[in-house]
Amino acid sequence: MLSVSIIITAIILITETYAWFVGLSTVSVSDMQIKISSADGLELSLDAATWQSSTLTISQQAVTTGLNSSYNSHKNKWPTSGLVPISTSGDVSSPGVINLYGKSSLASTAGGYKIISSKISNVSGSTISEGEGYVAFDLFIRNGRNGSLYNVTDYTDTMGESIYLSTTSSATVSSAGSATNNGIANSVRVAFARIGMVSGSSNAATAQGINCSGSTSVTSLCTIADTVIWEPNDKAHDTNLIDYYNNKACKKRTTASNYSGACTELSNNTFFPTYTVKKAITASNNVNIYDGAEINTYTASATNGFIQNTVTFTDTKKNISGDARPVFFNLAANSITKVRVYIYLEGQDVDNYDLITKGQSINIKFGFTKDKFNVSA
Repeated sequence: MLSVSIIITAIILITETYAWFVGLSTVSVSDMQIKISSADGLELSLDAATWQSSTLTISQQAVTTGLNSSYNSHKNKWPTSGLVPISTSGDVSSPGVINLYGKSSLASTAGGYKIISSKISNVSGSTISEGEGYVAFDLFIRNGRNGSLYNVTDYTDTMGESIYLSTTSSATVSSAGSATNNGIANSVRVAFARIGMVSGSSNAATAQGINCSGSTSVTSLCTIADTVIWEPNDKAHDTNLIDYYNNKACKKRTTASNYSGACTELSNNTFFPTYTVKKAITASNNVNIYDGAEINTYTASATNGFIQNTVTFTDTKKNISGDARPVFFNLAANSITKVRVYIYLEGQDVDNYDLITKGQSINIKFGFTKDKFNVSA
């Protein structure tokens, strides 16, 4: 059985935040660990030079300065001042980054907040240059190294081997001196953008050079394979947040300027959609953070392409067993796949509201398995 587990611990040093971008200040991220069994021929690497089939340890140093000699062209990013809310639908742009959006401004409305959002500049010319407030790094996955890779022009994502998210994957909050979980973990996201792949016998330089362009030896996956965004705690909602949303902030939006009646009710143990930012938003676009058919019933902001009801891989899907267990993503046999991994707080998640005490920590762990029927994997 293949089992890959990742553990992330993040210290939150925040004061107060309501609705997504309003006041969240900093989350400091510490070491990660990835553990893999070697039984299924799967190996991981941060540089495509040194491969691990048992344990690969990821830390700030490991994904940044630790790669200066073996992968000096890397564009990994570890935030210097912690995590801040951002938003993304997972779209990938050349040379191999996810499109991210940050807050420019929020203004109160009768039914919540109007948002102004700009694209985070994470490409300079043709070079990746990630911004602040999130974690981003390249992960290389080798799935066997013998035999021929699919023809680069014929490959489709359904040709790969199925990989499943382990049921032990989780995002939780622990607090120094307090057991209170104020719900900030409910807006955590981990995005996996498969950029491209090469033959499993390729050298490090070839694998490191994978980007959206592709070549005769590189299969670009940027337009073939959708970004997978894992949403932990999809049905969990903090009590204070529920009261704030239902009784104070959100009002049904009947027209561009009129609000009347109640929004769709939010309750614990129920899934609530997230309308992520899809493109830059100005004040004249008149987009509110609660816009969406399933939230305040207003559809124009989505119809005009500013926001999108983004499908995520939720914990609800993670816990489905047997024949119905959904695939997390696919990996081609005899290949090295370059995956761009992002860890961030989704600002458009209704759960990105909180009254948080200093000293809390976010603990994230996730794993992969090829065993479809082992529910504990």
